Order: sequence, then C-alpha cells, then structure tokens
Amino acid sequence: SGVFAAPVLDGWLTPAERRIVAGLTHPQRRTSWLGGRTLAKRLITGAMREQFGETAVVPPGDIEITSGTARDRGSPS
Repeated sequence: SGVFAAPVLDGWLTPAERRIVAGLTHPQRRTSWLGGRTLAKRLITGAMREQFGETAVVPPGDIEITSGTARDRGSPS
C-alpha cells in the first residue's frame, strides 16, 4: 500500500520479487525493500534509455534485482 502500491500493481516486480515482498510482514521493511527495487529499476531503465534509446528499454517487471541471499532468490532459508 502507500507510495509503492502503483508500481507493484503495474508490473514492476518479477514473480520471484512478488513472492519475496509477500513474505515481508513488517511495513517499514516492506516499504524499504520496495523503494530499493523501484529505485534500482528506475536507474537501470533510465541508463538504458540514455545509452540505447527508448526502444531498448526493458520493462521493469522483466528486470530482477537480487541480493544473492537464499531468501531473495525465493529459496527456502
């Protein structure tokens, strides 16, 4: 809910990212996690647009940001 509800509903997360955010029960952690993913994807798409033009931009929902931990890969801990 809140500021990050629209990007989540508009296809900003991959299926694995949606599973992760569904498991985040603390509102502050969820907001922080979504904010980080949204910022990273905005930076990536902005850089792609600047470097290669509008037609080369990948939709945010096709970009998966991982931290390298089992939890963020959607694997059981």
